[in-house]
Amino acid sequence: MMVPIGAACVWIEPGWTAGAGWAPPPTVTSCTPMTQTSQMPIPNPMQLRYDCEVDPDGQVVVLVQLDPPQVRLTPLANLGGKVGIPLAPGAPLLRADVGPVWLVGEMTDAASLAALKPDMTALAEWTSSLDATGVTLFAPSGERDCAIHVRSFAPAQGIAEDPVCGSGNISVAAYLRHSGRAQSPYVARQGMQLGRDGRVFMRVTADAIELGGRAVTCVEGTLSA
Repeated sequence: MMVPIGAACVWIEPGWTAGAGWAPPPTVTSCTPMTQTSQMPIPNPMQLRYDCEVDPDGQVVVLVQLDPPQVRLTPLANLGGKVGIPLAPGAPLLRADVGPVWLVGEMTDAASLAALKPDMTALAEWTSSLDATGVTLFAPSGERDCAIHVRSFAPAQGIAEDPVCGSGNISVAAYLRHSGRAQSPYVARQGMQLGRDGRVFMRVTADAIELGGRAVTCVEGTLSA
């Protein structure tokens, strides 16, 4: 069931990545209270569209899309093996610029992706030489409840591995759309190697990429002058 919420203006704090105009996970978190209250959002020139979806477990999932979506893909030579990243045979390596810049590649299966232990020093040097934030890798999950597993590494930014990366998942969705393999909607799983078993909900069309997830309200309150 899809429940349209409508257009909104929200205040978005940029993420940790250099050059990022927005950070998907905190944006999902910020939008969640909007689905639970009639309060008007804070006006801001940055426009955001958000929808509310009820997943098969009955949980509310907030999906966000920056308007207009900006994705730039550039093919690169497959040099992943030199930094301990063996991509699947024939799989291209793409440079995906979504604000943050991710080098995106596909591995053969989820087990190979889970076992991956890249050379972080070499990875940092390699990504820096390509003006990239880091590397995001994915593989078929072999599971019923999610389509792919994802891992994102950004040692040049001081983050060896991001447990759940919004911009990385948007880059993977762009990669899949570019290759004509984007099934929509789909669920990506990320963070298991860091003890953070996250789920990212994606919707992909020819004109848009939407990212969503669940957020839990831990504290409620009001501010007064």
